[in-house]
Amino acid sequence: MKRLMENQLTRWLQKPRKKPLVIRGARQVGKSTLVQNFTRSQGLKLAEINLEKHANLNSIFGTNDLDIIIPELELLARTSLRQENTLLFLDEIQSTPYWMQNWSQSLNSEFLMTYII
Repeated sequence: MKRLMENQLTRWLQKPRKKPLVIRGARQVGKSTLVQNFTRSQGLKLAEINLEKHANLNSIFGTNDLDIIIPELELLARTSLRQENTLLFLDEIQSTPYWMQNWSQSLNSEFLMTYII
């Protein structure tokens, strides 16, 4: 199972135009660990934000304005999301309902996004 998931992540990473990647599964089955190990094995910089710990981001996602959203995410991640080989990992995305309603549809494909349920 681990090998299958890693292969799917590798295929996603190799695509020239990436869309947000959705990894679904029950709680505590290793989704976060999978992403963390994958970024390490691929030599990517991981910018990880647990949205359960940052509920205020829901209203920021509600603006649907990348000029507001990206700097907030960069501040929390303590890194530029515009750097090559940086993967933004948003964990516990269900904590921010505006993500699904607004922001996920306006994503700029140059950002590598991982969406975890």
